Amino acid sequence: MTRGQIPSSAEAAGALSTELDNEPLITTAAPSGSKLRQFTREIGLQALIDAPSDVRILCFQRVIRMLAYGQATLILTLYFSALGFSDELIGFFMTATLFGDVGISFILTMFADALGRRRVLIIGCALMCFSGIVFAISDNFWILLVAAIAGVISPSGNEVGPFRAVEESTLAHLVPPESRSDIYSWYALLGRLGAAVGTVSCGTLVQALQQKAGWSNVRSYRFIYIFYSTIAVIKLYTSYHLSDACELDSFLQRNKKWKMKANDSNDDDETAEDALLLESTEELEEDLRDEVVAEEGGSSAVTRESKWRRFLPQISARSRKTLLILIPLFSMDAFGQGLVNNSWLTYYFSEKFGIHEASLGGMFFIGNFFASLGALIAASTAKRLGIVQTMVATHVPSSIILGLIPITNSFPVAIFLFAIRSGTNMMDTAPRQVFISSIVLKEERTSVMGLANVFRTLSQSIGPSITGAFAQRGKMWISFEIAMTVKVLYDVGILGFFLKEKLDRS
Repeated sequence: MTRGQIPSSAEAAGALSTELDNEPLITTAAPSGSKLRQFTREIGLQALIDAPSDVRILCFQRVIRMLAYGQATLILTLYFSALGFSDELIGFFMTATLFGDVGISFILTMFADALGRRRVLIIGCALMCFSGIVFAISDNFWILLVAAIAGVISPSGNEVGPFRAVEESTLAHLVPPESRSDIYSWYALLGRLGAAVGTVSCGTLVQALQQKAGWSNVRSYRFIYIFYSTIAVIKLYTSYHLSDACELDSFLQRNKKWKMKANDSNDDDETAEDALLLESTEELEEDLRDEVVAEEGGSSAVTRESKWRRFLPQISARSRKTLLILIPLFSMDAFGQGLVNNSWLTYYFSEKFGIHEASLGGMFFIGNFFASLGALIAASTAKRLGIVQTMVATHVPSSIILGLIPITNSFPVAIFLFAIRSGTNMMDTAPRQVFISSIVLKEERTSVMGLANVFRTLSQSIGPSITGAFAQRGKMWISFEIAMTVKVLYDVGILGFFLKEKLDRS
């Protein structure tokens, strides 16, 4: 290019590129904030931070509920013993409460999506508050039994009420599929921490009330149930502040329709807006057909049956087929869990190694701590291995370690195995919930999760009596080996049936 000649745009761009290439490369270090965000994303915390406020409300409810369950469970048998109930009567209470809780949970979870998830949570909180008040003022066995069933007081400290199924279904509804593993991991982690704090705080508080304040055993135990009711009130308040985003669209449309009918009951002419609303869903069109049948002298029984059918969950053929496979598999896993539940583990360590209650309490606190870490690691593992692979890869080692515990005669080795087993045992919980929520349709999640929890609870209730028979004959180690076997078979079944299953039914 000659002097004074104006360069073309292409030549100018080339010259500029050459100059830039000759300039030294200037780099800036990544801000520390980005590293922190990367860490929080890796452990799943960022998903919880970015999630809607409803998600954080549900996780908060999980923490305080498990705290209340941990406190109430720790003193339940002590409270009944202080009231003068026999061991046989206490055992009957636990069995009857378990089956009653299963029935209440089944009914509420089946109708939760139709009645409204917030309404079911509020009803559950009100019943929980009622049961705590009854336990704080009554000493009649049968009244306490009815209150325990209605208020879903868990004898084992585990979730047997309607809360978990409704909450897990709502969480899946609120967050995208790629974030569910993170959210469920923190949901499980926070629940474990709540239960651990509940057991520790209950023991400390009861001891302080008895030794420093001079309260009797019964009075100090009743104070715990007053605190139980207080937590229920807090849960009720937070449930009331959940948004409409927690509900299915079909429920919101039906609820809006009923409100419009109530407001326009004296108006015989439907507006264009009403007509569009009535035609918005297939369910509402069925309402119109039912009304026509009734006006033309059709069977009122058919109309009533159709209206009731709308409140029942409609599970698709594919999901029913999936349930027929999942329920036996989940029942196997729960049966193995029931064989060596925490009560029997406490008995085993106490009998074999002669350790005292204080050491047992510390042992289970360590177990809960490792379980919380396991739930945290599960979120990161699921991102790399996949949901089904993480379920199996973490659950199989946990089951094998469980079978190794009775082999050792060294207490430190047994504690080490127990801690490792506790950590790995929780790692499949969040992936399992992601799996269930991803394999069924969104309008089926609450009922399917409720059914799964019901069958798990029923299967888990069978194991303790079998372990009791083995323990009476000095062969409790057999329960460990049976538990290991059925749990590994569960993993094989999950891997065989669902490894290639497409998990995208969001």
